[in-house]
Amino acid sequence: MDGSLNLQSGKKTGLWLSIGYKTRPISVYIRNKLFGIESSTQLGDPRIISIIGMGGLGKTTLAQLVFNDTNIKTHFQLPLWVSVPNPFDLGVIAKAIIREATQKDTTSSTWNAFHTELCESVNGKKFLLVLDDFWTEDPNNWDPLKHLLNLGAEGSRILVTTRSDIVAWRINSCKHMLEVLSCSDSVSLLHHKAFFGKDNEKNKILEEICNKIANKCDGVPLALSLLGSLLNNKVIGDVYSKAGFGN
Repeated sequence: MDGSLNLQSGKKTGLWLSIGYKTRPISVYIRNKLFGIESSTQLGDPRIISIIGMGGLGKTTLAQLVFNDTNIKTHFQLPLWVSVPNPFDLGVIAKAIIREATQKDTTSSTWNAFHTELCESVNGKKFLLVLDDFWTEDPNNWDPLKHLLNLGAEGSRILVTTRSDIVAWRINSCKHMLEVLSCSDSVSLLHHKAFFGKDNEKNKILEEICNKIANKCDGVPLALSLLGSLLNNKVIGDVYSKAGFGN
């Protein structure tokens, strides 16, 4: 599989993500919000969607899969991706949006000039703005970005990834919570990474050790992926011991 986002019907969720080792169900909620299929019971501004979860759960990966999907590219005239800087800098974000929208670097040097150019770059266009790793709780940092929705064409959306439920609440977003993987999914992911390209006989010998390691990762996909890739290239028993998983 190539990691593409397949918009197809599935049990309960109706939307599935192909992420390489298996097909994982993802809430149809994000698709509905981006395409304007609203729910009268959902709290928050329907134009603003947040993906929330602890580090390593795959917030950025999910946002990238959505952002790069052919259906999304067709639906939105102007797809914009910005990695939010730390420390927060509205000028840097404005420059990035202008560059994405116009394919040119801005020569502006003041916020007023930035703001004028920023507004012109999205004016009248249906855009999807992804703000990856948005963490600031200061409304003064958020309001100029939210204002862009009033300038873009109807149907424009802002998609935010954040670790903070407080941030998601302060920006009045419709929230999508990411959860840790189940035990079975954790084992499947670690096995895929650790045993890729190895023969079946070796797999059977290493399976029990991998199962113990998977149980120590608390369902965090990033930890499972990193350990699995490491184990694929090392003597698994030695790595297992050095990583402190011997008990």
